[in-house]
Amino acid sequence: MKLVSLRVRHYRLHRERQIAFDPSLTLIGGPNETGKSTLVEAAHRALFLSHRRTGKELEAMRSQSGREPPEIELVFEQRGRPYRLLKRFSGSRGHAELMRLDTAERWQSAEAELALAAVLGYAAPVSSNQAQSQWAHLWIWQGAAGVDPTGQIEREQATLLERLQAQGGTAVMQSALDARLADRFLTAVEQTFTATGKPRAGSSLKQTETALQSATQRLATCQARTEALTTARRDHAQALQRRAEAAEAIPRLEARITELRSQLDEAQRLAQQGSELKRSLDETTKRYEELVTADAKLRALTETAQEPDAQTRPHAASDVPPTEADPNTSRDSAVVESETLALQTNATVLEWISGSGPVTLDGEPLQPGTTRLITATSELRIGDNHFRLRSQTVQEADESTHRTPEPTDSIEDSAIQAARLAAAALQTLLELHGDETQRQTQIAEALSQKSSLEQEVRDLDERLVALQPDRLTAELVSHQSSLTTQQDALDEAKQRIAATLALLQRDGATDPYADELEAQADLERAEEAHRIQLRRAKAMQHLADLFREEQQRLSERFTEPLIGKIGDYLECLFGPEGRAALKLQDGAFQGLALIRPAGPFAFEVLSGGAREQLGAAVRLAIAEVLAENHGGSLPLVFDDAFANSDPERIQSLHRMLELAARRGLQIIILTCNPADYSSLAARTILL
Repeated sequence: MKLVSLRVRHYRLHRERQIAFDPSLTLIGGPNETGKSTLVEAAHRALFLSHRRTGKELEAMRSQSGREPPEIELVFEQRGRPYRLLKRFSGSRGHAELMRLDTAERWQSAEAELALAAVLGYAAPVSSNQAQSQWAHLWIWQGAAGVDPTGQIEREQATLLERLQAQGGTAVMQSALDARLADRFLTAVEQTFTATGKPRAGSSLKQTETALQSATQRLATCQARTEALTTARRDHAQALQRRAEAAEAIPRLEARITELRSQLDEAQRLAQQGSELKRSLDETTKRYEELVTADAKLRALTETAQEPDAQTRPHAASDVPPTEADPNTSRDSAVVESETLALQTNATVLEWISGSGPVTLDGEPLQPGTTRLITATSELRIGDNHFRLRSQTVQEADESTHRTPEPTDSIEDSAIQAARLAAAALQTLLELHGDETQRQTQIAEALSQKSSLEQEVRDLDERLVALQPDRLTAELVSHQSSLTTQQDALDEAKQRIAATLALLQRDGATDPYADELEAQADLERAEEAHRIQLRRAKAMQHLADLFREEQQRLSERFTEPLIGKIGDYLECLFGPEGRAALKLQDGAFQGLALIRPAGPFAFEVLSGGAREQLGAAVRLAIAEVLAENHGGSLPLVFDDAFANSDPERIQSLHRMLELAARRGLQIIILTCNPADYSSLAARTILL
């Protein structure tokens, strides 16, 4: 296919413009905004945009100087047949006409669009939203020269592979059977696995996998049930044993606790009894000491009263002056007076013969049968009644202590008074304590009672020590704690027995152990079915991989003609060392790279100028391969496609473009700097 001429009317800034294309090389030059790109855009839209197109595309085509509908007339050749294409863009009133010039055959409107698609090699007209991307590998729009061209040939991919296979010869062609097998294996793998390698939903492998998971879960459920029953049976037996142990231990502990409490009660009773005995011992000891003291006083008074010269001493003393009195006489008189006063102080005796109720003397509790000698004013309490005890002699003694003694005129009066007092005191003591025989009897009885109480206290202390109350208390606390523990254990055992018994007696329609065996068998069958499906799927996957590897090997051989053509064009730029790397994977071209002596450089890491040059070489090579389906030629439009290439490299580009033209391609170059292409043998059109 070659473009012959183009005429535009009312198209953007062009009111009317007509140009003729050279069959090999055409250079369209002019400053910016002179409409260079607009002309090739018009040719492209005539070929691919529907004449009824509306919207922003229609508005973009309208003339800037009027509202007349844009009109494009394109004359081109396809496989040696000349055609004239006319399109007027006016929305629903648009018009299209295709005419074969050598036969005058004509198509109008929709038929013209269908006929045009057939002439271009398409089964149907291109949709409006895809029109701009058509022939992206041939129409290098301004700013798109640095884009990887292998990503712009999607619509031409199948045709390109067919042409490469045809150029590679029958040696690299796979048989129809191989193709069917490869397609079958690939289809089976796609139906079985997702893109991530997981089983696809609805596939046999996924079904067996689901069944395996279900069987595994069912077996786990059955095992959990039987394990729960086994555990319940074991727990039930343990709880029964624990209940029996606790039931046996509790009575034993209770009996021992009762025994310990009895022993502690006995110890407390002995301790209380000991306290009472010690109190009685203290009272008896005090009584004994009082009797001994009183006896000693009586003996002293008796000796004083029985002096042989007690009656004559006053007469002898009358001849002695007061200042020369015998000091011994004065001393005896003082002793008698002192003893007499002491006797008078002890003149009251309190004896509790019988009765009951709380009785205290000066705050000290009294017991029935107790005798107390009152030596001073005392307080007696009987229940709520309060008494004060004070003997008359004590009162008189008190008054005498406060009365000022009258001075005696003679020693005779003092002696007589002392004798009289001694006699009175002796008589009082004898009346209170009895004679010597009686006093000795009372002292002996008090001593005997004291000794007896002391022995009882010692015996009681020995019995109390033998009981070891501290040990009994500690043992009681320990046994009470053990009893609490055993009672708690008994309660817990009863609860566990009830819980496990409820689980063991639970109603069930099937035998859980039989269910587990059945679930185990189902799992084994599911595992076997899954193994079979997985093995089959893996085998299919392996065969698909083998066919894919073989197809890749064949694809690499497919790319050899294309890589060779790219190398021819790169040699014009970089010399013999300039080569390209390209691979065909899964039916798509990938991995475009420039190979230089310094190493391979991926397309995306190249400089802007190098990307433009490598991209142009690839586009020329692809167009050369595809041209076989278009009568040996295809137009390539480069719209400012080498803006990043330095001037020295532009000269090398001339050689590459001229090589493409010699090989039958039609090259159309648009540039703002036509002087850079002055040495290029091209038809030049300046705007």
